[in-house]
Amino acid sequence: MSRTVLVTGASSGIGAAIARLLSTQGFTVFGTTRAEHPVSPPEYSMLSLDVDSEASAKQCVDQVLSKAGRLDVLVNNAGYALTGAAEETTIAEAKGQFETNFFGVVRMTNAALPAMRAAGPGRIITIGSLAGLTAIPFCAFYSATKFALEAYSESLWHEVRPLGISVSLIEPGWVRTSLNHASHVAAESLPVYDAPRNRVVAAIAQAVEKGAAPEAVARVVLRAAASRHPQLRYPVGFDAHWLPRLRSMFAVGIVCAGSSAHDGHGRKQVGPEQCRVFKLGPLERRGFYERHLQSFVKLWDVEARKTLDLLRALPATSGSTPTRWSAFANSRIPTSTARCATSPGRN
Repeated sequence: MSRTVLVTGASSGIGAAIARLLSTQGFTVFGTTRAEHPVSPPEYSMLSLDVDSEASAKQCVDQVLSKAGRLDVLVNNAGYALTGAAEETTIAEAKGQFETNFFGVVRMTNAALPAMRAAGPGRIITIGSLAGLTAIPFCAFYSATKFALEAYSESLWHEVRPLGISVSLIEPGWVRTSLNHASHVAAESLPVYDAPRNRVVAAIAQAVEKGAAPEAVARVVLRAAASRHPQLRYPVGFDAHWLPRLRSMFAVGIVCAGSSAHDGHGRKQVGPEQCRVFKLGPLERRGFYERHLQSFVKLWDVEARKTLDLLRALPATSGSTPTRWSAFANSRIPTSTARCATSPGRN
């Protein structure tokens, strides 16, 4: 029997790639868009959906049930990015980000769960982001929604697993989508943030341009949908695998360089076109990390290998954790970053 899948935000980008791939693998696929009168592509049917509306979410699920008779897999993909300094972002703008990216997922999940419980095993797959693992500067509330999805999905996993329903969170790094161009920008602009904000936005655009293809994320979603024992988390891409590991091991703080000579904490800043990585805790004095990871969006092979070489050369010192960093330093990394398998990817 063909399994029925509902993919939110399937009009373009990652959602469209997911819907196309699943439709070729024997799934009956329904995609959604905000358009009131959606045009369906040949591969799958499109439905109108506003994830900000509880009534719209319920109506969408009811349409799937009336047409297919069941709903086996829900893929929560709809969302958008909001850029701007945290101080520049109004409460209304922050609430709007949460209404779509977080509560939109909650609405769709709550609408789908009754049908899944009634029909038997079901799957909830949510597209998270690297921004839910490592916060992105000038995307504070986008990152906050993705962090919230991490906690929500893990808690939900515990609650519905006894009911035969699995929960998976897909965690892409940078992905080549139009999300960066379609990002919402905070209405207020404070001059004090102009220089670092512009550099970060440019860096994000470059990272997105060089990111993984949406099809890479779609293939991981297929794995989660088809697996007999799906995982809770699926990182996608080199950056999604390694940056959180480095962050967790060294308590890394990412500070973007400004135009002044110091950052306000007595630390001299680097050039105006660079970002600098500072360490917290006992390894801060070593200074090797900031010399070799010059941009939080360029954790590619060369830079990672430089860091690993330095880690291998470090002697064990009191107050450090040699076992953890030596194990990490001796681990293998892929030979190519983007080939490893998303704006912060949307999703």
